[in-house]
Amino acid sequence: MKNRQSVPQNPKLHNMEAKGLKYGINSVEIISSFIHSAESLRIKNLEERKIGINRGFQIGFDYSAGILTIKVEVDFICESEEQEPLKLFGTAVKYDYKFIDFEDILKKDEQDRVDIPEDLLVTLLSVSYSTTRGILITQTIGTEYSKHYLPLISIDEIKKIVKRVGQE
Repeated sequence: MKNRQSVPQNPKLHNMEAKGLKYGINSVEIISSFIHSAESLRIKNLEERKIGINRGFQIGFDYSAGILTIKVEVDFICESEEQEPLKLFGTAVKYDYKFIDFEDILKKDEQDRVDIPEDLLVTLLSVSYSTTRGILITQTIGTEYSKHYLPLISIDEIKKIVKRVGQE
């Protein structure tokens, strides 16, 4: 299932006042999604199973286009008699944020890396994650998984994610 929604050519831009950086969301694309019924996974009673969540984030920046991409991947899983857990449902969503007049603010270093301000990354990760929560809710309406929500994530946890990304 692929859905792509583009924002009109003149997206509402946000300013990082202190830095003068303008940005807006350029597109949101559901890259993949799946829902496996408990019956197809041979789960007799879903309520008796402990359900866990695998989540991942990928961040990239195309300097020449001024596009920061955040990909959020979420899989709801449960234990299995097999080594691998059973995948119940999940989605992967790609968010493209367009930066305007950023070259004086976001400079490349000697290794062509760009230092994105932490507060900006935290904001964009938070928006992307929360939007993914909503997408999952709409995808599971009317299914046996409709009571299973992607939990909220604290700003402190998002900051930890940003720090880990910065160390890679």
